[in-house]
Amino acid sequence: MPRYHHIFLFLLSVLCLAATPARAEWHQASSAHFLVYGDIGESQIRTYSQRLERYDSALRLITGQKEIEGANHNRVTVYLLPGLSELRKLAGPGAKDVAGFYVPSFEGSRAFMPEKMVDSDLSAQTIMFHEYAHHMLLSSSTEFYPRWLSEGMAEFFMVTRLNNDGSVTVGLPNNDRSYALTAFSRMRASELLASDMNKLSRYDVGQLYASGWLLTHYLLLGGDRPGQLVRYVSLLNNGKPWEKAAEEAFGDLGKLDQDLERYRRTRGMKVFTVPADELSTGKIEVSALAPGAAAIMPYRIRSARGVDPKMAVELVADARPVAARYPNDAFVQRTMAEIEFDAKNNAESEAAADRALAIDPNLAVAMVYKGRVIARRATESKKAEDWADARSWFIKANHADPNFALPLVLYYDSFARAGEKPSKGAVTAIMRAIVLVPQAPEIRLRVGRQLVVENDLALARKVLAPVLFSAHGTTDESVSEITKLLDEKAAPETILAAMDKAKWNETGE
Repeated sequence: MPRYHHIFLFLLSVLCLAATPARAEWHQASSAHFLVYGDIGESQIRTYSQRLERYDSALRLITGQKEIEGANHNRVTVYLLPGLSELRKLAGPGAKDVAGFYVPSFEGSRAFMPEKMVDSDLSAQTIMFHEYAHHMLLSSSTEFYPRWLSEGMAEFFMVTRLNNDGSVTVGLPNNDRSYALTAFSRMRASELLASDMNKLSRYDVGQLYASGWLLTHYLLLGGDRPGQLVRYVSLLNNGKPWEKAAEEAFGDLGKLDQDLERYRRTRGMKVFTVPADELSTGKIEVSALAPGAAAIMPYRIRSARGVDPKMAVELVADARPVAARYPNDAFVQRTMAEIEFDAKNNAESEAAADRALAIDPNLAVAMVYKGRVIARRATESKKAEDWADARSWFIKANHADPNFALPLVLYYDSFARAGEKPSKGAVTAIMRAIVLVPQAPEIRLRVGRQLVVENDLALARKVLAPVLFSAHGTTDESVSEITKLLDEKAAPETILAAMDKAKWNETGE
């Protein structure tokens, strides 16, 4: 699986995870919102999955986030590593403090965590909870949260406590953010609300997290301003400028700031506990992996993490002997199709995909990799029939699994790679993809650009808002320029030129 550039800052570069033999206890826990793989016992992985689903249930109850069609295919795949040392090897050099990480992608959002995620080891749990809050808050393709609220909500929910009686407590102190507010000057309410419009320094970003957490906590649990936060977000999404939305929702911002400072000085901020009987984990199915799947899983994890060219070659050499032992295991061969593809071994990748399809003719992922190999061939041959062949496999994959975003994106991308204008069907495909995986920034870039082509600048800005106002892109000059052009309603040609200059038109294949 290729590496994408929208990976959070703490990931840094990658060091290969040394291959480790399976402990013959690999299990999979499948639930509504997560697919968890771990070399641990059945009861352990079930408990892990239950904790994640309880957290999801609490978030949905508090935020009012509804389930969307196809959400079960946009589950977060969680790979459990034996311990922090293995996790940090996977994360890469300089990751000595990493306790877990998350990668959003249209190829499948995934998280890499240690086996133990309990309240006594909050470093791992809080990372998972922070990033999953983002995952859920980005569940709409057209509705957005301003940057301060997106980070503020993630900081608010990351310290959630899962209680032994099945209840969930939110609003606990976030000590890192509390310290930042005490040790440094916090952002005033007006500065925070206007932060999407301004370029932020690294110091400002830190205060955005801290002050965003404080304002979120106050508006959700302070008790003084019921309904104002929901109204503010609604006004923004209906096109109101931030100043007018803030005035209508909050009234005088000076008064809001005074109230916020008073709240900051309050001892014992309120918490809120959701009773166990109001939460649901849904159905959780646990199964032991087949011997082949268990044997290939350490290599699958390395591939899912993302590889560079050197790592891809090393991974192929490590994984081939395992795959050779299980020629009749569809999961193993589908995994090898991906590993060989990343190493640019096209013939070997296609052969592995063919073996997987011979075992399971409806395996959409194998169809995708067969199509990807043919698309590479078409890029070199420039023959229309090769492009038609590649697209036919993406269409077959879509028919096999209509809620799988990857073939939709690849079908759309194939037109740009062939130097052609996307067909009506390709545009429909990418618009469907963002509904299925709104968390993927790569899809938002494609859809936003397509909407600019169609001169729907207002919708393009809404779709692109999570990218334009990401706390991780605040120093990107190209992002600032594109945001300004969209706000000024510049000519589509001018905006497209800026997007292409920023390489937003690249497909990554």
